[in-house]
Amino acid sequence: MKKAKIVSLIALLLLLGSVAPVFAVGRDEFPRLDEAIGVVAYPEAAAMAKARICEIDNVMGMINPDNVEELAGLGWSISANPGFHMCYLGINCRDYTPETSGQPSSGGVYPPYGVREPGWPLYPLNITEFRYALHLLIGCRKTDWIAELYRFINVRLDTTIPPASVFWFNPKITPVPYDPAQAYNLLISAGFSNSTGIWLMPNGQELRKIWVMSPKEAPPSVTLTGKCVDSWNEFFGRGSDGEYYFIHSPVGFYDEIDFAFVNRDHDIYFLCWGLGRNPDYLYDFFHPDVDIPDGANSPGLNYPPLNDLLYAIKYWRWPDGTPITTMEEMREVVWLAQEYLYVLTPYIPLYSRKYHNAFKAGLQCWAESLGYGSANWFTYNWINWKGTAAGIPDPNKPSWKFHISGPLSRLNPITSTSAYDWQVLNLVLDGLLTVNPFTHEDVLWAAKAWIPKGGYEPWSDPEQNVIYGMKVTFKLRPGIKWHDGTPVDANTVKWNFDFLKQIEAPRYYDIWANYVTAEVPASDTITIYINNTGVWLIYSFAGSALLVPPHIYGPYGPVDADQNGEVTYSEVLAFKPYATAHPTVPGLTCLIGTGTWIFKEWDMLTQTVRLVENNAYFARFLREDINFDGKVDMSDVGIALRAFGATPGHPRWIYGQGDVNCDRKVDMSDVGMTLRKFGKITLP
Repeated sequence: MKKAKIVSLIALLLLLGSVAPVFAVGRDEFPRLDEAIGVVAYPEAAAMAKARICEIDNVMGMINPDNVEELAGLGWSISANPGFHMCYLGINCRDYTPETSGQPSSGGVYPPYGVREPGWPLYPLNITEFRYALHLLIGCRKTDWIAELYRFINVRLDTTIPPASVFWFNPKITPVPYDPAQAYNLLISAGFSNSTGIWLMPNGQELRKIWVMSPKEAPPSVTLTGKCVDSWNEFFGRGSDGEYYFIHSPVGFYDEIDFAFVNRDHDIYFLCWGLGRNPDYLYDFFHPDVDIPDGANSPGLNYPPLNDLLYAIKYWRWPDGTPITTMEEMREVVWLAQEYLYVLTPYIPLYSRKYHNAFKAGLQCWAESLGYGSANWFTYNWINWKGTAAGIPDPNKPSWKFHISGPLSRLNPITSTSAYDWQVLNLVLDGLLTVNPFTHEDVLWAAKAWIPKGGYEPWSDPEQNVIYGMKVTFKLRPGIKWHDGTPVDANTVKWNFDFLKQIEAPRYYDIWANYVTAEVPASDTITIYINNTGVWLIYSFAGSALLVPPHIYGPYGPVDADQNGEVTYSEVLAFKPYATAHPTVPGLTCLIGTGTWIFKEWDMLTQTVRLVENNAYFARFLREDINFDGKVDMSDVGIALRAFGATPGHPRWIYGQGDVNCDRKVDMSDVGMTLRKFGKITLP
């Protein structure tokens, strides 16, 4: 029977292949809608209110399971994917509070634990056994707590890399058990004692009061933190003063961030990170070089064997200069670093979120992506209303109202640090590379070549004090233009890097701190010289290559208000590109990019942003180009065939990569559509 099915399938493929290709023009290319209206709606209750009265067509990042179930009951489609996400308890591992301690938050609020001057002893939080014992006293209890508080939204986490990061997640790490007996033995072996019923530390003094903060704006987070504190107090009991040793104090979110990341004089706090596909954030979180005011390293951990691993992860070389040359070698380093962090316990990981997004009935073709969820760049280009997918626009629904999940602030690509601003800016801008949402592989985008492929060439120049550097070359695709029609070439890319170095924009520190120079041997070719190494750093350069146009941000452009020929960061900071009319093109502002969507206006009264389709976009990308290689060929047909018969949840579903027609199954319709576009070039 199986052989007969295969023969029939081959015969059908031959029949389909004999049909002349039909290259439909219109809604099969992206963006697949004419207009996108971004609607600011937060918190989630406000987004739900707008969803109920049809003022938004999707709700992103849902954390309330009741809201998810309500929209599902109203016929909305629910997308749920394990995310690059971690919520955790961060522990201060320093011996003493740093020089920044003793200060109020930026809002003028003092910490709940009082003013601690620099040099205040943080003991015993600096004892590894004590920190690990705290995790043992939570252990598998958190599984039930998370299920009770969040139901299907969040799942237990025990490592600093979530399982959604399939390649980097260390599967050998076992969940930490709830084991008071092991915690007790571990503490006794480290010199703690409890013979009198009062806990004494190894230095002979009674265990001090330890303050645990949680963000009061998030009631479930407060409740979960409280359960952890209760579990610790259940074990340690009360001190000689009759009070518990651990004190839970909900505080303002931004105050908590200041206490933990700026002042760095906290004890323990609860917060969450939105992570990415690359594990270099481990360096940012735990390497002592990043133990600086407002740096990401709140624990202040400093353990030399781990430091070497973190350095190697960040820079693709060991401290002695020995390079890491393969992804497999890097994975071994990342796995080992996770094992160290598991035991050293600067973080107690609690849970990772499943990204839940809801789409109004009638919408289709969002991209399901492990780790990223459906809030990815391809979703905003592929999304369409049923009936518009085959090149026939629906005049009644030429646009959609997409959800912006927080307040907009600057909408300036150079100065904005707000994740909500970037929900808009990412649609207006483009990069040299993008990410395959299904496989997480690199995809050449505005660049048609990366030389050497996927890596870099070591480079040194003692005269410029470069010992461990690299150079990388990109070739640009033809036809790239700014939204005002100005052509883009390799000199444009070089100008962007030179500009970032000139103004030293804080957001792009990785660029200007490591950029040496660039050469443009041809109009489509740029070679970048970098005073450091690592593929992650190349991603930073590739993503920042086309941030702003020289004729807007350069000398004597609209941003240069004093017309002195040299732009400063303060001028860029004061510039409002979204509110400044384009100097030569009516109907445009100075917020222009090279991306798929063109910015038209930000209405601050209605809190909406209007974008329109970039009809002059250099790419004519089709869903049938399943593997994102720029052409529709037998490789794409092969992927659809390998996923044939799969529906969501099936092992061969591959997160919908082969579901060309967006009907939630891979079948002959998808194979046929791919064959009918056979030979089509989607990226020039």
